[in-house]
Amino acid sequence: MSALKDQGVVEWLDIVSGIANGGHKIIDVDYDTYAKGEAELGWLNASISLVAREATGWDAFARSVIGLIHCDPAGSRAEIGHLKLLISNPSGQVVVNVTLTGEMPDTRGNIGTLAGTALLIVNVRVGMEPQELKSIVERSITAAAGRGIEISELSLNSFRPAYPRPTYRMDRVVVQP
Repeated sequence: MSALKDQGVVEWLDIVSGIANGGHKIIDVDYDTYAKGEAELGWLNASISLVAREATGWDAFARSVIGLIHCDPAGSRAEIGHLKLLISNPSGQVVVNVTLTGEMPDTRGNIGTLAGTALLIVNVRVGMEPQELKSIVERSITAAAGRGIEISELSLNSFRPAYPRPTYRMDRVVVQP
């Protein structure tokens, strides 16, 4: 189903608005397999403050950051789970993302060209070591910013997730037949 591409939306709506099958069966989750799959990816979450001294094309900046991450020699060999980036300021927001290796970035929204502050949020899942991923993202943001944009890191975490330990797990059927 893709709302963006208008594929399968009607069928999905028919399913979710029809009779729900949820709660009739407990699904056995193999957490070892799940954890192994997650551990294949380097994860990165970042919040970064940007200050443009001169009028800056924030939409182009966002596409540049994603492009630099996506085309980095080490990054281009890695399998992409997703690259997501959001830039927001009082004028609006722009979102750029890539969800498949080799896919062209998708851009939504428009901030335009302005001087001043913006908040950059980066969320990445890629098949590589977390430290290497962190280096690529930092290099890409710095290169895109050049001398015209001041960067202040608010938070940046790159890691492999811990073994899943669900807080809440259904252990019995909750819907009576």
